[in-house]
Amino acid sequence: MGAMFEWFMGHRRGAVLAASILISLLIIAQPTDAGLSQARWIGLRAAAFGQWIFRWPLRLAERQGENRFLRHRVLELSRRRVDRKELYLENSRLRRLLDFSREEHWSYLPAKVLAYGPDSPPITAMLDVGTASGVERHQAVVSPEGLVGLIDHDPDGQISLVRLLTHPATRVSVVVENDDRPSGIVEWRDDRLTLGHVPAESGLAPGDSVVSSGLGGVFPPSLFIGVISSAVEDPDAMFQTVELDAAVATTLFEELFVVQYRQSEPVSVKP
Repeated sequence: MGAMFEWFMGHRRGAVLAASILISLLIIAQPTDAGLSQARWIGLRAAAFGQWIFRWPLRLAERQGENRFLRHRVLELSRRRVDRKELYLENSRLRRLLDFSREEHWSYLPAKVLAYGPDSPPITAMLDVGTASGVERHQAVVSPEGLVGLIDHDPDGQISLVRLLTHPATRVSVVVENDDRPSGIVEWRDDRLTLGHVPAESGLAPGDSVVSSGLGGVFPPSLFIGVISSAVEDPDAMFQTVELDAAVATTLFEELFVVQYRQSEPVSVKP
């Protein structure tokens, strides 16, 4: 349809001239009386046809203009829908972060993730906060879902590097929340989050929650890390290694918290 319209607009004068010549030849070939009657009929038909011919491009142009307007409107509405969805998701994340910071007694510094490392899964992340905001090396980094990692290296004034739980050098002293409350070490090994150095007879079971113990002074206590996904006891081994659900460790968060944490000073009691 568009090609016909472009051809007609390019050869409009020639088409009109050819139609006029054809009509004149038809009139000349008719007898006198019949020719006049036929000429009147042909003239009316030609006028109607010419009117249709010249109005058709206008109608087509109007339809094309309407289509462009409607496509633009659909695109604008689609963009607004995406913007509203992004705002909703951002508000949901910020509400969870706000509720999380209110529930705990530690001081939390909100931070935006600028980038993740190229590894899969990432082992490092970059935050938009640094020493200017009070960030220090080895401070824990968390999300409302649990422990994410710790500040690695001495941070810059405005940015800092996070070593994630998936980093091979990250190790966390933990405790399992069951009746025995055994302790162990969580680390990323063989593309999975594992809990090791746990006494063999510790009564571990799938679904047991694992949290940081606070030993060593790097990570605050009671930060959620994951749940045990499988536990098989070896009666001949002194220690056992179990797998953890790595959902928190492998999630790519957009906003995080740097924990402003210090171990409590011992209280001196005067006699």
